[in-house]
Amino acid sequence: MAYDLLLKYPSIGAHKFSTLLTTTFIEICEGQQMDMDFEQRETVSVEEYLEMIRLKTSVLLGACMKAGAISANASPDRQSAFYNFGQNIGMAFQIQDDLLDVYGQTEKLGKNIGDDIADNKKTYLSTKAMELLQGEELESLKNYFSQQEGDRQEKFEGVKALYERCNIKEAAENEIKNYYDRAFQLLDNLFGVLFGQHLVAADQHIAGGRIHEILRQEAAGQALGQRLDHRVAVFDVIDLDAVVRAAIRFA
Repeated sequence: MAYDLLLKYPSIGAHKFSTLLTTTFIEICEGQQMDMDFEQRETVSVEEYLEMIRLKTSVLLGACMKAGAISANASPDRQSAFYNFGQNIGMAFQIQDDLLDVYGQTEKLGKNIGDDIADNKKTYLSTKAMELLQGEELESLKNYFSQQEGDRQEKFEGVKALYERCNIKEAAENEIKNYYDRAFQLLDNLFGVLFGQHLVAADQHIAGGRIHEILRQEAAGQALGQRLDHRVAVFDVIDLDAVVRAAIRFA
């Protein structure tokens, strides 16, 4: 019903919204199907995995950002820039989520770590490790991810040890940083360093500085979080509503 009302709304932007929503719905379904298909495959390439999370997760953030830009009557170029910003943040977010399943802390995450390994889920870490490892170590990793039963902790420690043999944590962190840098380069190209100052001002106006403080705490002690001067760092916590509203205000 809500979608029907949107299609009937006499607005220049209504068609753009409906097209964006329809495309996003289809892509998310495609990504979910890819994720399910991957469960039946022994190996998945890094490129295939990245495309899956782009469709399953990142396009949703991209659509949210583009919707804000459309609402603000931004130019097509700026709409695309906001969309790509959201997509890159979504990619960084998902890889960070994969990383935390192995290297996170249960008390901070509010959930058990190691669930992806226990369930033989394809992640950035597992697909990248399959490319980096060779010989007996590669066969050992494949064996772990073929196990349906067994000691969960033993499996987790075994996989984690193999990850550390190929420096998978560093590889994942570099990939997160690459997506993060691409995202904010898009905004730098549009607004320069003033965007960060405007966003901080919007944060104060909309959320009383809560976003900046939360993200500062999240970034404390992390090498990837040392870019809070004129930008906002995005890790495990994203107040997407406030960011979109800031985008609407300053597009």
